[in-house]
Amino acid sequence: MMRSNLKRVRGLTNGLAGDTIWAGVRDFSTLVVTLLSFFMLQRVLDRETYAGYITVFAISAPLGALSFHGPGLALLTSLVRDRLGPKRTLSEFLSSVLATSSVAMLVGLALSLIIVDDLNFGEIFFLLGSELLGSASIVIIGAFVHAKTGFASMARLHLGILVIRFVVLSILVVSDSRLSEQIGLLDSIQLPYEKGESLTILNIGVAYFVGFILYSFLALKYVERKYEVPVSLNTAVTGAFKKSLSFSIPMGADQLKTNGDKVILRSFGFVGDTGLYGAAYRVILLGMAPLRAVNAAVFERFLPQDDAEQGVHLQRSIKFTVLTTAVSVLVAIVIFFALPFIDFLFGEDFIEATEIVPWLLPLIPLIALSNTPLNGLVGLGRDKERTWLYIAAAIFSLVSYFALIPPFGWPGAVAGTLLSETVLGIFSWILLVRYQKHRNSEISEEDDNQVVSHV
Repeated sequence: MMRSNLKRVRGLTNGLAGDTIWAGVRDFSTLVVTLLSFFMLQRVLDRETYAGYITVFAISAPLGALSFHGPGLALLTSLVRDRLGPKRTLSEFLSSVLATSSVAMLVGLALSLIIVDDLNFGEIFFLLGSELLGSASIVIIGAFVHAKTGFASMARLHLGILVIRFVVLSILVVSDSRLSEQIGLLDSIQLPYEKGESLTILNIGVAYFVGFILYSFLALKYVERKYEVPVSLNTAVTGAFKKSLSFSIPMGADQLKTNGDKVILRSFGFVGDTGLYGAAYRVILLGMAPLRAVNAAVFERFLPQDDAEQGVHLQRSIKFTVLTTAVSVLVAIVIFFALPFIDFLFGEDFIEATEIVPWLLPLIPLIALSNTPLNGLVGLGRDKERTWLYIAAAIFSLVSYFALIPPFGWPGAVAGTLLSETVLGIFSWILLVRYQKHRNSEISEEDDNQVVSHV
C-alpha cells in the first residue's frame, strides 16, 4: 500500500520541480520588470496620472482574460485532454482570438475614455493595444507549444515578452532627464543623444505595442516551421469560441473580481486612494509570484483523466494546496517583516501605500486555498459548474465593492477583496468534494456493472 502511494505521488509530481523552476524564472523576470516599472514610474508621475495608468490596466485585465488568456487554456485542454488535431485547432483558436481581442480593444477603449480622464486618447490606445492585441497571439502560441513540448518551452517563449518590456523600460529610464536628476547612477551614464522626458506613458505604450506585434509574428513563424503546422486564418471559429467560453468566462470573472475594486475606486472619485491602493497592490502581486509559478506548473497535471480511480482529483487538490498554501503563508510573513526595509520602493507621493500593504497580505494565502480545487473541477470535467462559481464570485465581489468603497474608500476595497476571496475559497472546496463524490459513485457503478457482465 505504501509503495503504491509513493508511486502515485511520484507520478503526480513528475516533472513538477523542473516546470516550477521555469515558471519561477519567468515570474522572477516578471518581478524584475514590474519592480523597475513600479519604482521608476512613481518618480515621474503624480498620483492622479498613476491612478489613470493603473485603471487602464485594471480595465484591460478582465478583457484580456476573456479574449485570449481563457482561450489559451481552452486550446491547451483541447490538445492534451481532448486530443484534437493540432493543425486545425491552432488555426481556429488563433483566428477566434484575433477577432475577440479586436472587440475587447474597442470595449476597453470606450470604458477607459469614460472612466479615465487623466490620460489622453493616444496613451490609452497604445497601452490597451499592447495588452489586448500585442499579447494575444503569444498566449495562444504559447499554449500550443505547452501542449506539444511541455511547460518549460512555453515559459521560454513568454520570456521574450519580458525581455521586450525590460529593454524598453531600460532605454526609457536611462534616457529620462528627470530620473537622472534624482538618481546619481543614471546621471553618470553618457548617451550619444540628449536626454529628455522619455519615460512617458505614451512612449511605453507605443514601444510595447510595436515590440509585441513583431515578436508575435516571429514566434508564429517559428512554431509553423518547428512543428510543421501551417496556420491560416479562417472564419470557422465557432467551435474554438464555444470551447473557450468555459475558461474565458471564469478567467474574465476572476479578473473582474480582482481588478474591479480599482476601477470602482476611480469611478467614485477616490483618485488619490486609487493611486495608493494600486501601488500597494503591486507589492502583493510581487508576493504572489512564487504562488503563480507553482500554480502554472500544476494546472496541466489536473488535465489527465482519473482512469477510473476514486478520489484522484480531490487528493491532487489537497496535496497541491498544502504546497501552495505553505509557500504563500511564508511569502506573506516575509513581506510583513520586510516592509519597513522596502519603503524605498515607494516615491514620496506614494509612501502612504505602505500602510495598505499589511491589510492586503491575507489575500496571498486566500488565493492559494482556492486555486487548486478550481483546477480539480477542471479535471473532473465540471467546467460549467466552475464557470458559474466564478461568475457568482465576481457578482458577489462587485456588490461588496459598491457597498463598501463609496463610504470607506480603500479600506472598503480591501474588505471587499478579502471577503470575496474567502467566499470563493469556501465554495470551491464544497463543489470539489461534492463532484468528486459523484464521480466516485459513477466509478463504483461501472465496477459493479463489469462484475455483473462477467458473471
